[in-house]
Parts: sequence; structure tokens; C-alpha cells
Amino acid sequence: MREYNKEREPILKKYQTSPAFYYRKKLCFSAKNQAFDELAPPKNAQEAAERAGKTIANGAVQFGGFLAEQESKYQVSHKATAMATSTKNAFMGLFNKAKQTMAP
Repeated sequence: MREYNKEREPILKKYQTSPAFYYRKKLCFSAKNQAFDELAPPKNAQEAAERAGKTIANGAVQFGGFLAEQESKYQVSHKATAMATSTKNAFMGLFNKAKQTMAP
């Protein structure tokens, strides 16, 4: 608890924190001789921000790969462009028809 600056907190407050839950869970896994690979909670805001940045970067890379795969598999941009052109032409035709009916 010293690493998290919680050693001087009241007992009820101290043991209701994420580090306490983490160490409790780690102890349970250790007692059962099971592997425990969960990361300890961040010790400060800087560590939390660094972890969040890494998570976002990894997610962006994975999502970018997913988008590229979907694009190559389903030709999304080509179909979207065709749909946009079709919609534009339909509206232009409707606009021209309305314009003709309004003309004297």
C-alpha cells in the first residue's frame, strides 16, 4: 500500500481501493497455484496515462488493420462512392422534376 500512498488511510477506505482488490486477487491465485498475469493498477496519473496511450495506439493499429481487411474484402469505398453517386443523381433528377413543374 505504500507504493500507492495508501498506508495512512483509514482501514475501511484503504482496503476498498483498486490496489487492494488487485493484491487480494493475486494472493488468491497464488494460494491456488494458478497463473496470474493481470497488470497491477497504475501507481500515479502518469503511469495511467502511459498505459492508456499504449492501449489506444494498439487499438488503433488493430482497427486500422481491420479496416484495411474489410476494404479489400468487401470493396467498401468503391460501393460507398457508387451509392453516393446514385443518391446524388436521384436527388438531382427529383430537383429538376420539381423545377419543371414550378416553371410557368
